[in-house]
Amino acid sequence: MTETNTELAIRLLESVEEKDIDRVMAFFTEDAVFIDPHYPNVRMQGYTEISEGLRWSFKSLKKFGFEIINTYPAADGKSVVISIRTAHERLHGQPLNFPQLFLFEFEDEYVKSLQAYVQYEPHGMLGLILKVTRLWGHLRVHKSSLQQK
Repeated sequence: MTETNTELAIRLLESVEEKDIDRVMAFFTEDAVFIDPHYPNVRMQGYTEISEGLRWSFKSLKKFGFEIINTYPAADGKSVVISIRTAHERLHGQPLNFPQLFLFEFEDEYVKSLQAYVQYEPHGMLGLILKVTRLWGHLRVHKSSLQQK
């Protein structure tokens, strides 16, 4: 019986947790694309770039952990999104936990594209504008409640 793409994606994540570079790379097509903002090279393509990125991450973290929250297979069966909460551990033992989505796109039984989506606040000027706008809104509400007393 052939594995579903969801099962293949979960096995790939388990292989990352085990830091088994050969097993992880066996899931990818030769020209696969891997995009993840946590890596020095955010967009990696092909075996060489992806394996270099993974080796860097394997050295950077003591432990990988992926707690699967839910899986969302595409109607056409060629893609799957996995919602996870990381349970990583940094080299000095500090936990590294955050929510994340992975979008796996398959070609036959191999990963053609893997993209990580993180749920962070925007950075830079947009992040600053949002923070100031939120602070301004809180201050107006607080001022209004003081005036009503």
